Amino acid sequence: MSWSNNQKTCFTLFLYSFLLAVIFGGLCVIGYVKCHAKASKQGLECSYMPLQGCMVKIDGKWIDYERLRITE
Repeated sequence: MSWSNNQKTCFTLFLYSFLLAVIFGGLCVIGYVKCHAKASKQGLECSYMPLQGCMVKIDGKWIDYERLRITE
């Protein structure tokens, strides 16, 4: 069974697209788990989305976790 150049190109594009989707999906899952692990340790409600990052809810307002400063 011999593949034509068009079939090889199509398969290669599919393979690269699949690998990029797996990498992006894996990074999203890791970010989600890290966000929820940090927020749960502090007893905060949190939300994670790939383009917004980790957000925590304090006094009814959503704040970026990286900018969160708690002073007592």
